Amino acid sequence: MSTMTIEKLEEVLCSKGVDNLKRYSSNNELFSRWFSFSVNENSYKICWYHNLITLYLNSDCLLIFNYVIYSGTWPNEYKWNLQFYIEESKCPVFIIPIEKWK
Repeated sequence: MSTMTIEKLEEVLCSKGVDNLKRYSSNNELFSRWFSFSVNENSYKICWYHNLITLYLNSDCLLIFNYVIYSGTWPNEYKWNLQFYIEESKCPVFIIPIEKWK
């Protein structure tokens, strides 16, 4: 699978439970490839490129991925998650839980 388009990434990040979404450019870039957002009071940044996307967790950890989905298919205590995938993997490489089951 190829890397998702920046428009599709922005669409997923506009999902319910994803707060404070901001798209911006960095270091005088002409193209706004950066996103910042928060989920459950945790802040994240994403940098999009045509061939890969990077999720920044805190300032020390980063995760490379190709696409993310807003889904409730992962068996955890949450109704909705952001599920991050790399290449053709069947299992997500990272999950951000969004809305807990009540």
